[in-house]
Amino acid sequence: MLPGAGYGGYLKLSELVAKGTLLFNEVLLEYEDGNVFANGKIIQGVHIQEKVVRITGIHYTSWENATQIRSMLRIEPSLQDPFVYISAPGSMTGWAEEEIKKKGIYFETKLGKGVALETINDEAIRTAQLQGTTIALRKDPKKKFVRIKASIPII
Repeated sequence: MLPGAGYGGYLKLSELVAKGTLLFNEVLLEYEDGNVFANGKIIQGVHIQEKVVRITGIHYTSWENATQIRSMLRIEPSLQDPFVYISAPGSMTGWAEEEIKKKGIYFETKLGKGVALETINDEAIRTAQLQGTTIALRKDPKKKFVRIKASIPII
């Protein structure tokens, strides 16, 4: 369903598939060869095959919404943020690299280089490790939790 309760209701994807083209809240939605387009631009990570919607990529959501997705097997936007964000794996890496450059605090340990930073971007930890750090720490400024990921070499 698109685009969300905060924007005048939902649109069933089955209706879009049946008609091929729909205008909904000033957005021209089109369905062609399994792909969905919004105002002529493909919605990446969404592919419809018969009566199945396949979502590939990363869905950024809260822990509460992730629990809902697992139990209900569907993604529902909230009233506070009526959109669902989907991006291809690795697409947030550029943002993570910028966050590490701007906010990263590097330090040395007995086992190698480490970095700590405060960001909402969870991809920053993986990106830091791909850049060669042995340990990466990320504090989420909104949720106030700290995530630590380490790759300890065998000595």
